[in-house]
Amino acid sequence: MAIQSQTVTKSAQMNVRMERALLEAGNAALAEMGITPSQAVRALWEKLAKRGKDREAVQTVLFTPEVSAEKQREDALDLVKKGHQIVDDFYRSMGIDPSTLPVEDFPSYEEIREEALFERMKERGIWLE
Repeated sequence: MAIQSQTVTKSAQMNVRMERALLEAGNAALAEMGITPSQAVRALWEKLAKRGKDREAVQTVLFTPEVSAEKQREDALDLVKKGHQIVDDFYRSMGIDPSTLPVEDFPSYEEIREEALFERMKERGIWLE
């Protein structure tokens, strides 16, 4: 009587159907980054395993339409302008003329812009803490 040894592997294979053009474009983009399709899928599954209970964040990352860099820049600048206006309005409501305040007490444009962009990425679920 022959005993057959069964080995159980820890890995599994996944097959996905998609349009060939999408597959080729995705593979080319990954290749430019030095990432294999398997590495990309594995990384996505690892994120899902960690964040899967946060359904809204996962859906935001996966299904939010892409926004052009120019639109993101415009949105960030709008937030900066609104922030400045809120601060100016507050000072005026307190009887303080904002133009008399020392400029060095305010964050730089770069700091405000960076903060606005991080907040935007957090809202979209792109920046995970």
